[in-house]
Amino acid sequence: MHTCNTANHTQLCIRTHKTRRLVRALSSDYGVGQWELGAAPSLVWLIRALLQVKLRSLQRQADELRTVPSLQFSGLGSSGSPGPSLLQPIDQSVSTADYGDLIEFVNPLLGLSLWGVYVGEGWVIHFGVGDENMTQKACRRFLQQMVPKSSADRVLKKTRVCTQRVADIKLPPGTRIRVNNNKHNLVPSTQEMMRHRSDTFLLQEFKYDLMNFNSEHFATFVRYGHAVCNQIPFKNKNEAHVDTTQTLQMIMQQRMETET
Repeated sequence: MHTCNTANHTQLCIRTHKTRRLVRALSSDYGVGQWELGAAPSLVWLIRALLQVKLRSLQRQADELRTVPSLQFSGLGSSGSPGPSLLQPIDQSVSTADYGDLIEFVNPLLGLSLWGVYVGEGWVIHFGVGDENMTQKACRRFLQQMVPKSSADRVLKKTRVCTQRVADIKLPPGTRIRVNNNKHNLVPSTQEMMRHRSDTFLLQEFKYDLMNFNSEHFATFVRYGHAVCNQIPFKNKNEAHVDTTQTLQMIMQQRMETET
């Protein structure tokens, strides 16, 4: 039997043994492909295997969402024909939502939630929910991270604040729709103020920015008066985005001045 005599060689052997155990587990337990024990596993094989395992895990999560008893699937759209959300599980809490409740659109495949505000009779006001498919979202995120802001702004289109019936919003399959007022430890405004904010921003266009102004920033501003996103890594929870909050407050102030 071969013996590792040096410290470096010992570490190399340990890593090799761990890799072999990982590969055997992936091959036998997950059925992601065969590997010849006499040869070193290639990096491409490992990446492909791990991706397949992750995709299967996400698919199981999506399947579990479809079988939760407290969920029901949306039926017809506003036109009476099968709506775009036909396969979207809608939590029963949506049917009893009050004006100003936060509506969360949870998608396990995207790994994020989109947000809107309930405005009554099955309608929500939102900023960018269902406005893009997954490919467009990925391209937008890539552009914002890799392209200088001045160039990316010319590529990324503006998004309009709008109202839609929940059943008519186009969403990726597996998206769970529910009322969720518990993700933000903030005091809600009065319904009168929420209505005023909704009326002010309806049909206005803004540049959708995942880090600075996304659907959660908009929804929390309508409900709480603070633009907050708790999904941004390394950012304190319930901390308002100062620039976005101030910009929206300024628009509100200008609206009030024109009305007086």
